[in-house]
Amino acid sequence: MRVVGGALLVAAACLVPLCLRGAVIAAKLGRPGPGDAGGLISDLAVGVAFAALLILFARVSRLLTAAALAAWALLHYANYENALALDALASAADLRFLGDQTFLRGSALWVSSPGLLAAVMLGGATLGWIGSGPNRRSGGGLVAAAGLAGASVLLFVLHGVWLSGTIQIGWRYANFLQANASRLVASMRYPELDVSASTAMTLRLPELLSDLDGEPIVSLASGQGSRRNVLLVFVEGMSGGFLPASVRAHDTFVGPHLPRLNETAKHALRYDTFIVHQRRTNRGLYAGLCGELPNLLSGMPKMTAYIDSGQRVCLPHVLRGEGYRTVYLQAAPLAFMLKDQFMPKAGFDEVHGHDWFETAYVRSVWGIDDRAYFEQGLGMIDELRKGDSPWFLTMLTVGTHHPTIVPHDFEPHKPIRFSRAISYADQALDAFIRGLEERGVLDDTLVLITSDESRGVAARRDKTTAALTQNWGMLVALLPGQTEGHSTMEPFGLADLPISILDYLGIADRGAHFFGRSVFRHYDRGRWLFFGNTNLDIVGALTPDGSMIFCPDSMIGCRRYELDQGRLFSTKRKELRWKQEEGDLIRDIAHRSVAVHGGGVRPQVFDLVTTPDFDVLRPHDSLIHGGQYIDMKKGQWIEVEIEFEVNGGEGHEVEFGHYVRTLPRDRQAFHKNVGRGRTMRLRYTFTAPRNVKGVRCRSFAKLIGPDAMSLSFHRARMTLHTVGTNPGPGLIIHENETFPTVGSAPPAS
Repeated sequence: MRVVGGALLVAAACLVPLCLRGAVIAAKLGRPGPGDAGGLISDLAVGVAFAALLILFARVSRLLTAAALAAWALLHYANYENALALDALASAADLRFLGDQTFLRGSALWVSSPGLLAAVMLGGATLGWIGSGPNRRSGGGLVAAAGLAGASVLLFVLHGVWLSGTIQIGWRYANFLQANASRLVASMRYPELDVSASTAMTLRLPELLSDLDGEPIVSLASGQGSRRNVLLVFVEGMSGGFLPASVRAHDTFVGPHLPRLNETAKHALRYDTFIVHQRRTNRGLYAGLCGELPNLLSGMPKMTAYIDSGQRVCLPHVLRGEGYRTVYLQAAPLAFMLKDQFMPKAGFDEVHGHDWFETAYVRSVWGIDDRAYFEQGLGMIDELRKGDSPWFLTMLTVGTHHPTIVPHDFEPHKPIRFSRAISYADQALDAFIRGLEERGVLDDTLVLITSDESRGVAARRDKTTAALTQNWGMLVALLPGQTEGHSTMEPFGLADLPISILDYLGIADRGAHFFGRSVFRHYDRGRWLFFGNTNLDIVGALTPDGSMIFCPDSMIGCRRYELDQGRLFSTKRKELRWKQEEGDLIRDIAHRSVAVHGGGVRPQVFDLVTTPDFDVLRPHDSLIHGGQYIDMKKGQWIEVEIEFEVNGGEGHEVEFGHYVRTLPRDRQAFHKNVGRGRTMRLRYTFTAPRNVKGVRCRSFAKLIGPDAMSLSFHRARMTLHTVGTNPGPGLIIHENETFPTVGSAPPAS
């Protein structure tokens, strides 16, 4: 019976990842192939290792064993959803977003296959319960656990041998737990650099800075600049593979189509080799607005670091200094990824998100649909055109973000949800462009339509091609007076946009600190153009000689390719001999891209709330703030200060909750009921005992009573200190108290 029970635990631990891998293969590939062998071996290795733990759990409790297997199934199901949506393994780095209500409700809790989730959780828990039945507490259990641990090690060795010399990309090569362990080890390889990322990169490769030596391909303003307006539209997740003309130019596969935008591009400038440097919206927006490469490896997002340092002068700030009215408008809530704080700091006079829109054809936690967004965006442009100043408007859609926002009655015959979203976005964008044309906006406005990131195209030919499509973005430029279309295979990227816009307006001298080349010029020589993908753990570059380099983060198993007339995805792409000096350069630039942004040792201050008043309207948790994630070096410390008073709801209280996660297994929670007319004050510090990634805190409030109440914040901030008097090791609570708001408040520390 003990043997049977142990076999059931091993079966449960291994079947969960194997079954879910099979479900992903069926959904995305149809059937398994040789490329899936590595993933199957990794699943077995991780499953057998977990089975060894289960046998030890069974010696303690049947309930513990069953619960562990249910949690095991839930974790692997989360990876299943990630693989379906992003073609990537789930990353521990993304756990930071679970503290953000928008991400949690909009994506993390969205379940595409409830039946599958229920089946794997119930099946795993049942096998765990049966397998940990009576007679499991014998000494033989320890021997069995040791044997399974040894078998797991052998399977991991087999996995390494099997994949030796190959590029390990995407969800097919490994179990996500093994991949995350490898990422953790890889993140410890390089020392920290105490200079800004832009300085670190340009010291290594000065030619990254703005290059305007090319020949203009359009008429550019000169002298004091142009009074033309600028409209920059980021369409969420768009790939160059969605434009049929770009697909034909690269002699490649077919993805979901944007036929209307493709038709518009015939009379515009179309860039068929346009690189988005990373995955994630905050990285794409930072590159496109601040003219610098984003992090090519995992690290604190530059958008987050910028909120405090703000030392880089971004495009909106430059244009505001030239008399432009600068406006940012997005369809999603602003707090996610701290765009509510970054955008004003970057130079936008006005910043609007989900709450600005009065109507929608359909809403989700992520925001409003693309049609409603663009219709009301035209209203914003009408208002801008009434003023005397030129304007710079940046727009960001959200309808094509997972799990997509599309009316139920739109093209219901299409079985794939994302295909419907692409078609809906194409129609909405086309109506928007027609609206611009009818209003005469195109007569005096530079319009750039691009991607914040690329979802990629499901290319089954080879994994390198499939991965590379996730860095293939799009750019279509509509210029005043442009009547004939023009396309180019010359490679450009998101970081080129700021210097390009200034070049077009005739004020490029204001952007000498920006990276890149002008998309409005032709260059007769190549350059280094870098990209990364932290979802897939890859970095790469297009080189000055026109070849392409593709590497895993570990820089082991890199590949160098000769491109067929610049076609990234052509079947005529040939592998070339590897040049170690090129690999060293890519490694150095990737590492330097995540150097401490801003340099120096002064404290970095992060505001946790952007408005002083917060209304508490519901008897369940309402997120006050979340999404603040910072990386700390050993010896640095954070100081969190929160103070607010409670108003309204006479005789009732608000339950305030605050959570801080410092180390992977350490979480501190603070809870207090605070009544009307009282003030809550919380202050604590945490000193990092070692390098720590993703330190974060969040606060919630809920009603205790029927009447709405409000919190008026006197302060809510997190400060990162590098020098000064260290408050002491670990987490120390300095204040955690409530007191009457009027008359008896103790002095602030």
